[in-house]
Amino acid sequence: MVAAMRRIGYYGVLLAVGAVSACGGSTPPAATGGDDAVQVEGEGGSQSAAPLTEVSAPKDVVMVGRIASPGKLIEAGQQLGLGDLRAKLEAEAPGFGQLMDFDAPIEAMGRLQDGPATREPKFEGFVSIGLTSIEPFLEKAPRRGRSSGVVPIGDDCVAARSIGPSRARMVCSKDLKSAMRMVDYATRWLPGENLGSDTVRIQITLEPLRQRYANLRSYASMAVPFIREELNTGFAPFDNAVANTATSLVDEALALFDDLNTFSLVGNLGSDQSIKLTGELGFKGKKSWTATQFANAGERAAAAPAMFWDLPKESTSGSFSIAGDPKALETLQKPLVELLDTYLMHRQLAAAPRKKLVALVEKIWTPKGPSVYASGLVKPGTPQTGLERHEELRASIGWHLVGLSEGPAATVSYLDSLVQAISDPAVRKQLAELDEPASVPTLRKRAALPGMPRGTVMYELVLPGSLLENTALRPEWSGDQGYKARQLPALPVYIAVAPDGELTWAGASADGAALAKHLSQAVAGGSGSLQDRPGLESLRGRPVVGGGFMSVEQALSQGKHLKGIISPERLPNRGSFPVIYTTTVRGGAGPTWAFEFHGSKELLQDVAAVANVILGAP
Repeated sequence: MVAAMRRIGYYGVLLAVGAVSACGGSTPPAATGGDDAVQVEGEGGSQSAAPLTEVSAPKDVVMVGRIASPGKLIEAGQQLGLGDLRAKLEAEAPGFGQLMDFDAPIEAMGRLQDGPATREPKFEGFVSIGLTSIEPFLEKAPRRGRSSGVVPIGDDCVAARSIGPSRARMVCSKDLKSAMRMVDYATRWLPGENLGSDTVRIQITLEPLRQRYANLRSYASMAVPFIREELNTGFAPFDNAVANTATSLVDEALALFDDLNTFSLVGNLGSDQSIKLTGELGFKGKKSWTATQFANAGERAAAAPAMFWDLPKESTSGSFSIAGDPKALETLQKPLVELLDTYLMHRQLAAAPRKKLVALVEKIWTPKGPSVYASGLVKPGTPQTGLERHEELRASIGWHLVGLSEGPAATVSYLDSLVQAISDPAVRKQLAELDEPASVPTLRKRAALPGMPRGTVMYELVLPGSLLENTALRPEWSGDQGYKARQLPALPVYIAVAPDGELTWAGASADGAALAKHLSQAVAGGSGSLQDRPGLESLRGRPVVGGGFMSVEQALSQGKHLKGIISPERLPNRGSFPVIYTTTVRGGAGPTWAFEFHGSKELLQDVAAVANVILGAP
C-alpha cells in the first residue's frame, strides 16, 4: 500500500506535494483520537476514545501544501483524456481506492529541523491523505496501536483519526519514527488551517531560515579566501579579480538572503476546464541588486508593444519584455571585464586580440526600449544518403527572431566586433587549445540572401562537422578499407539584421529561406502576423513587465527529454494551442514578483495525450 502511494506521484495526484517527506525532529503532543468517539481496544478492553482537539503549529514551518480535492482533479484529468486514475490506483493497491477519501485534501508540511547555526539546514515533514475510515487498520493493528489510535503502515507511514473533512488520515514521512512524530501535526493541526479553496496551493516562507542563520555574514566572509585558494593560479592580477568577483557574489547572496521572504504557487481549474497557475516571489526589502532590479522593472510596466503583434502568426513561441535599466548591466560588466582581461593576460594572449575579446563584454548593452522574441519550426528536407542526422540537426535549430525598439547600429557594431575577434589568428589559436582546432566555428560577413528585407546586413556562422554531436558520425562503406566513420559536413547558420524605421529585426536560422520569409514578415507586419492569431487576447492592453506564449508543439520539437516521444500530429489539437504567461511586479518596501500561466482545455488535452505516452497508457 505504501508503495502504491509512491506510485500515485506518477499519475500527477501527488506531484505538487510529493517532494516533502524528510527527516527527524522534536516530538509533538501525543495523539488522542478522532472527532467522533469510537471504540478502541485498551488494556482493560473496549473503551471510547475522547474527541480529538487541535494542536498548535510546529515551530519553524517553512512549507505547507494542499490539493483541495484529489477526486475533482482526477475527474478533470479523466475528462481531458488522462485515463481513469482511480482504476490505476486500485490496480496498484487493491482495496486502497475504497479507503482513500478522494473528497478530502492531500496535504503536506515541511519544517526546519532543530540545530545550530553552524550546521547546514535539515528539514522534516510529511505528506498525508484522507481516509474514509481507520477501522480496517485498527482491526489488524497490535494492541498498542488499537489503544493509541495510531497504526503503523509499512516502514514509513501511519494511519490515525483526524480533525477536518476526513475521519482519518494516512501520514507518511522519511521513516516510521518520523511519521509517528509528525502524525499529530498532520491530523490535528494542518487540516484545520485555512489555506483557501484553490485547487492546489503551496506556500513557502524563509523567515525560519533567516532567524536561524542571522549571523551568516560572519561565516560567509570565510568563503572568499577559500575560493581564492581553490582557484589560485599564482598570477596576481587574475587571482585578485577572482577575489573581487567572489566578494561581490557573496555580498549579493547575503543581501538576497536578507531580502527574500515568501514564495507561493497556486493552481486552479476553471469551469471550462482551463487552468490558471500563479506564483509570487515576495521580498521584504531591496538590499540586493536582484530585488532592486525587480522593483525597477515594476515601475516600467506597460502593455505588449506594437512590434510583438508584428511577429509571424505561425510562431510556436513568442514573448516580449519591457525595457530594462541600462545602468543595471554596468554592475555586472565591470567584474566580468576584469576577470576576462586578467585571465587572457594569464594565458599570455597578445594585447591586440585580448582587447578585441574584452570589448565584446564591454559592448553588451541593455535595450533602451521594449524587445520581442519569436521562434518557429523548420521541417527537415529530404537528405542525401548518410546525411539524415545532418538534416535533422539543421532543422532542429528552427528559426528565431528578435525585435528591438532602436536602430540597428548597436547590433551591427557588436556583430562586426564578434567577427573581428573570432577571425583573429591569435584568438583562434587560444580557442583551439580548449578544443580540437577543427572544431572552432567561423563567423563572417556575407551578402544578403534572396528575399531578405532591404538594407539587411548578413552574417554566416559555420559550425564544423566535428563540433556536432557524437551521434552525427555514421559508418560508411569505403571499399577495400571496409567501414569508415563518416563525419558530417559543416553546418552554416545564417544571422541577419534588418532595419525597420526606428526598429531593428534580427534573426537566425540554418534555413536561409525560412529566415528570409519570417524576417520579411516581421518587417512588413499586417496580415499573417500575431494580430490575426486567436487565443492571445489576454496579452493585450494589460500593463506587465513581460509576457508571451509557447505551444506544446514547440516543447515536443525542441525539448531535450520530449523530443521524439510523440509527434504533434498525434495530439488531439496538434499542439497548436498555447500556454499564455505574464510577469508583473508590485511595489512597496519590498517588491513582489508574480507570474501567471493560462492554459485552455485544448492545451490540457494535448498535455494529457503526451502524459499518456510517457506513462505507457494505451
